[in-house]
Amino acid sequence: MIITDPARPINDAKTAISSLKLSDDNGTRYYAAWWLGKHRIYESIHLLCECLKDERDVTALEGYPLRRQAARSLGMLKDSRALPALIEALDCLDLKVQEVVIQALKDIGNSAAIPALIDFLNADTEDKPLEALIEALAKFKVWQVQDKIRPFLQHSSERVKCSAAQYFYTLTLEPHYLKILFRTLHHENRFYVMRQHLIFRHLVKLNLPH
Repeated sequence: MIITDPARPINDAKTAISSLKLSDDNGTRYYAAWWLGKHRIYESIHLLCECLKDERDVTALEGYPLRRQAARSLGMLKDSRALPALIEALDCLDLKVQEVVIQALKDIGNSAAIPALIDFLNADTEDKPLEALIEALAKFKVWQVQDKIRPFLQHSSERVKCSAAQYFYTLTLEPHYLKILFRTLHHENRFYVMRQHLIFRHLVKLNLPH
């Protein structure tokens, strides 16, 4: 995502916080939220958590750009004080918000998020950001849900299938799951290929038996 400068220059924490609180321009508020995360301004955590409930920046398709950026920034800050607000934000109906919230919980890395992630996996809803969810469960080593994850090895989405393969390789170290990841290196989407290549190298480096 390309971040462009807002109309009001933001070069310091005070201006960024003030812009996020007081600006009437959604673009400026979005940029301010990004700036605060990028520059690790920990005093903005409470304000960014408040932005997870923002109702002003809503797209025609009922998406919430500022909520998404606030979650990303909280993930950059990696501070466990944001956990309650992030977990509550999983109730947002915007799938993209759910996805970045899960990624933020994974980046923060506090195991207190595990029960909420399991509840989210078990929730009776059709649409979920499965790729991010499975990767977070693998990061936290939540192996007790493996029976829930196994069917995703046959999912129609290659991204979901590979997330499930990553989960089971981390659990079992069985090379079969690496082969599933390896097959995607020939995918026609080069950005997807690059991402899978990085995952593949990471798993091999950390887990492959010697």
